[in-house]
Formats: sequence, structure tokens, C-alpha cells
Amino acid sequence: MPRSRSLLPFAPWLPLLMTACVGYDAQPIELIDIARQVRTFELPNPLAFADAVLFALQHNPQLQSLAAQARAAGADIAATEIQGQWSSDVSRMALMVDPVALLRLGQRGAAIDVTRAREAEALAALANARWRLIGRIAEVFAAHSELAGLQAPRFAADVDAFANAGLASANAVAQAKAALAGAAAEQHALAAERTALQAELRQLLGIARPDPVVLIPPDTSFPDAAPASEATLLQRPDLAITHARYRIAEAEFARACADQYPSLQIGPDLPLGASGIEGMAWFRIPLDAAGPAHAARERRIAARANLVEAFVAANAEVTTAQLAANAAQFRRAATAHAAAASAHAAASAEAALAVEADVFERFAERATMAVRDAAEHRIAAVVAARARIRLATSAGWPVTAVQP
Repeated sequence: MPRSRSLLPFAPWLPLLMTACVGYDAQPIELIDIARQVRTFELPNPLAFADAVLFALQHNPQLQSLAAQARAAGADIAATEIQGQWSSDVSRMALMVDPVALLRLGQRGAAIDVTRAREAEALAALANARWRLIGRIAEVFAAHSELAGLQAPRFAADVDAFANAGLASANAVAQAKAALAGAAAEQHALAAERTALQAELRQLLGIARPDPVVLIPPDTSFPDAAPASEATLLQRPDLAITHARYRIAEAEFARACADQYPSLQIGPDLPLGASGIEGMAWFRIPLDAAGPAHAARERRIAARANLVEAFVAANAEVTTAQLAANAAQFRRAATAHAAAASAHAAASAEAALAVEADVFERFAERATMAVRDAAEHRIAAVVAARARIRLATSAGWPVTAVQP
């Protein structure tokens, strides 16, 4: 009587092999759903810097994306397989597995090491994004604090009255009207900058609500405009990314070397419907497999050079940021003095109009200077505020606040 060739004895094993599989869950989404979501988030109002940072770490979409990519990188472990062989003319089935791979050693172990290195790189990218995000939020608060203390020049002189009375030349009238228009434009520019900062902050926080938020002026949590030590510089998250990429190159070189060597799969040769178990083995012997290993070694050299380049670039960034911050502070101080002086001169000239009608031309000139100096100081103050924060972040601030 012929032996049975049924595969039913192996059916109970199939659910066991499938228990570790991930089931697909569909999550269709429409753009309108995204629009509704980002408008539902509510901020504390008034908003402090620390609360803004905490909100951003929880809701910023870039951080959420990088966190998911880090989790994905850590879960992307190389699989191993049970190989089976069955033929219709032979009532036996062979099941084989690589025991070395099953123990996460050998070639599979080297592949897992690459996965761990990629996970470390993804975590470093997340820390780097957090670091840069906190710096940009700090820039917004610093710039907003500078703008809060500024106001556009205001003039109450009736230019048309002086022109109609023949007490002002056509040139002085035109100059005075230009100054009044400039003062109104500066008022709008101040409001526009404050609104733009609010929009920038909302983007950093990952929300789209148009409601204005009162920002609490920064306190001592903000850094001094001074570079940190080299030890702090070495903790910069962007350097950690480059270092993690070197470790990936190192792990990939180890995997390429491991892939040059043979692998072995062993297992039983099982009869179908009869007795008697025999052994079976498969060999995998790569031929001419040195090319990928040579390439991986060169990529490791390139990764090391990239690490050197990143460190040199970080030092250059600190130097450049220091020079920019110093120049911006000097510029801010100069424009502050000029704006104060021209505002005082314009106010004195306007006050003199009440008793000296022939000083209208002097008022027009000084009003024009006051508007120009106020606009220059506004620009310089914002640049200086941002430069101060960029200097601190280039030197590593705030490293302790961005670890994943």
C-alpha cells in the first residue's frame, strides 16, 4: 500500500509560525481631517517659553515623524527562515533552519548590528531636530521681547495747515508728509513683524489656529551670548548624527565581511505517512564576494572624513556665530542711540512749532530722520536677538533638554 503524501500533519504548525506576524490595519485619511486636527490644539494663553517648548515636543509634526522613523529603525530586524523542500514523487519533507542565524549571530547578527546602528542614527536625528526646534522657539521669544519695547514715531503736526498758511516750503511739506507716511508704515511694520512671529511660532508648535497668543518675556532660562567649552560643543546633536553614521558604516563593513563566508542550514528530513527521520543540510558558499566588503571599507573611510568635516564645520559655525552676534549687538546699540536721539530731536522740533512757525523745515528733516532711525533700530534689534540665540545654540545649548 503506498505511503500517504498528505501535508495535513504539518497544518497545526502554521498558526504558530504566523503568531508573530503584524496584521494590516487600514487608516485612510483626508486633507480635511488634517486641517481639523491642527485647528483643535489650544495653547496656554499667556504662553511662557518653557510651555511652548513642552507643547512643541509633543505636537511638532517633524518630531513626530522622526520619532516614528526611530521606532521603525529599531524594529527593522533582519528575519531568518525555515526552508522546506517537498517533491510529489517523494513522500518526505525536509525542514531546515540556520541555527547561527536563529541565535542572531553570524551574518544575521551582523545585519542586526546594522539595524541597531541605524536606530541610533534615527534617535540622533530626533535629538538634533529637538535641539534646533528649541533654538528656533527661543529666537521667536527673544525677537518678540525686543519688539515689545519698540514703538513707531508719532507726530501730531498738521502739515496741511502750515502749507495753507504759507509757513512751509513745498519741499518741507513733501518731506514732512513723507515722514508721516513713514511713521504709519513703521507702525504697520511693527505689527506685521509681531504677527509674523506668532505665525512662525504656530508653525514650530504644529498648530494652525489663528488666535493671537500673549508671549511671556523670556527669563533667566535663556543663555548668555557666550560660546561654551569644547566638551559642550562635542555634545551637539548634529555631531552625534554624523558619529552615528560612522557607526553604521562600521556595522555595514562587518556585515559585508560576514557575507563572504559560507552559511549552513540543517534540519530533519521527515517522512509523510511513515516512520524514519533523517538529517539534511544545505550549504551556501558565496563566490567572488569580496567586492561589497571592499566597497564597505571605503564607505567607512568616507564616513570618518565626514565626521572630521562635521566637527570642523561646528567649530566654524561657533566662530561665525560669535562674530555675527558681536556685530549685531554693536549695531543694535548704535541704532538704539540714534533712534533715541532722533526721536528726541523730532519731538523738540515739533514742540517748537507751537511758538516758532519758521522751524517747520527743521521739523520735517528731524521727523524724517526719526522714522528712518526707528526702522533701522527695529531691524537691528530683531537681528541681534536672533543672533544671540544662534550663538548659544551653535555652542550646544540646550543639550540637556533634547535627549530622546
